Amino acid sequence: MEGLSYQLNTTLIASGNNFAVARISFMYALIQCHHDLSQADCLVCYAASRRAIPGCLPRTSARYFLDGCFLRYDNYSFSHEAVDPVTDTRNCNTSLSGSDWRSYDEGLDFSSVVGGLVENLAELALSNNGFGVMEHKGVFGLGQCWEILSNDECRVCLDKAKMEAKGCLPSPEGRIMNAGCFLRYSTQIFFNHDLLPDGGNSVLLLTTTTTTNTSNWLKGDEKKKKKKLPLTVILSTVLPVLLLSFALILYACRTKKKSQLNGEGNNLYHSCFHILEAFINEDQKQDFELPLFSFSMIVKATSDFSINNKLGQGGFGAVYKGVLEGGGEIAVKRLSKTSSQGFVEFQNEVICIAKLQHRNLVKLLGYCVQGEEKMLVYEYMPNKSLDSFLFDENNSLLLDWPQRYHIINGIARGLLYLHQDSRLRIIHRDLKASNILLDSNMNPKISDFGLARMFKEYETEANTNKVVGTLGYISPEYAANGVFSVKSDVFSFGVLVLEIVSGKKNRGFSHQDHHDNLLGHAWRLYKEANPLELVDAALRGSWNVSEVLHSIHVGLLCVQQHAEDRPSISSVIHMLGGEGALPPPKQPGFFTEATKSEVESTLIMPQMPISINEVTMTQLDAR
Repeated sequence: MEGLSYQLNTTLIASGNNFAVARISFMYALIQCHHDLSQADCLVCYAASRRAIPGCLPRTSARYFLDGCFLRYDNYSFSHEAVDPVTDTRNCNTSLSGSDWRSYDEGLDFSSVVGGLVENLAELALSNNGFGVMEHKGVFGLGQCWEILSNDECRVCLDKAKMEAKGCLPSPEGRIMNAGCFLRYSTQIFFNHDLLPDGGNSVLLLTTTTTTNTSNWLKGDEKKKKKKLPLTVILSTVLPVLLLSFALILYACRTKKKSQLNGEGNNLYHSCFHILEAFINEDQKQDFELPLFSFSMIVKATSDFSINNKLGQGGFGAVYKGVLEGGGEIAVKRLSKTSSQGFVEFQNEVICIAKLQHRNLVKLLGYCVQGEEKMLVYEYMPNKSLDSFLFDENNSLLLDWPQRYHIINGIARGLLYLHQDSRLRIIHRDLKASNILLDSNMNPKISDFGLARMFKEYETEANTNKVVGTLGYISPEYAANGVFSVKSDVFSFGVLVLEIVSGKKNRGFSHQDHHDNLLGHAWRLYKEANPLELVDAALRGSWNVSEVLHSIHVGLLCVQQHAEDRPSISSVIHMLGGEGALPPPKQPGFFTEATKSEVESTLIMPQMPISINEVTMTQLDAR
């Protein structure tokens, strides 16, 4: 790969173009920058993209998309490959910051505006050597074909891209990433506005002819089909930092092999898509290798995603039980095709837990990607989730106190591993009863890392302008200011402890004498020196009074209003073990019951609103 990289870099610099190809033996490579970049910006984009390629090795194929360029290598000549049903994908952004498509032109149908834009954009690109930018009634678009395509092949690619773009509606932004082209629309301008003349319906062009030598790169009969490669060079003031502003970077590593699985003799494509944040440091890009499950294997294991095998449904999509040919049971999380954050969810699940091994964390067995299908494969948990026992009138009777205390301690040990003992400190951000799975022996396992964030050793907290999670479990500082840390998880753990002890949900809790939620009720009983009144009636006779009192006390310490007052999870484990005297707890955060709208309007800062429609592994919802 070093040889291919050197050839691409040398050709880019020597030719002055925004396009280069290379070939060494049976390996082929392409770097294609968008024509709204200067050559300097193109070189910056190429440098950024090639750093991700080692993460794909030793696979024989990789595709890497940035907003300004596309890098690919493969073990065959893909010079006329316009579309690929396996790896072509789209990313629809439903929560574009600072954008509201409804405000762009009152009375206009947004879908019609975007539809008209992409149709005209495709034709514009076809008439301008495969590249075009335009603006139409407040919506901006860019379309480009790679210069290895003929005009007819470019049309095939853009025809598919514009149809896929319409599939993103009514999202205010959509990116279509095909084998031979890229198309994007947005309600925010993302290219140099100087490219748009007053009418906004054409591009400013300076056309030259590329001098890139591709003859050695193309196979014999492909040379005959090869067109001249004109290059539309547009002088740009785009800065490198803006070039890298696209927060989601896609690179696809693909292996192609013969398989006799399920009697199929055709080539099966196993793809892995990893989304990395643009500014994540290299030491955070952990090397990992997960088993690849073919789509046909998943279909067979789940009986074609039979409703009878469906285990649950969330904001991410559905979870199905599957049985492999050897009898092994799996759980398949099938990400929703319409989830605008699906790639981010995939990233967090894979990067955060691929190499984490702990008895109190759910184990990720592998993944499967085919076209728009993205699936994660986990070990199967026969007892489902904690909430299915805890908040069910009949099933709650099956959870005696020793089991509940075992579950509390297991969750704490899992958090200790995430916060302290794993290679990177990981903040879960969505710890709740439905994300605690139970194996056949009722051992708890923390699951659902779709919202998780990785911290470096020296980092203690972070800030976000997009608060996501589940009401009733979110800490006050996170909800109000977007600040999260290990103490945010500790708050959620404290809520869980009080729910496990009481058998009641924090959200929706009611009492005839007051309007407090579960936290407020526990705090009231503690101050009245009657904490045992909190205990689930189903536990009477099976409890250990000392353990119960310790658990209630620890739960109240964890849900204190201010993060600095809460104990670390290592201290929590010591406390649960009965080691040392416990300090008196202070007032909990969110101790009065409030409606979802009240929380949003009073607790969340105006510049950092909770989005109920945030599409993540676990949506913010009232439970």
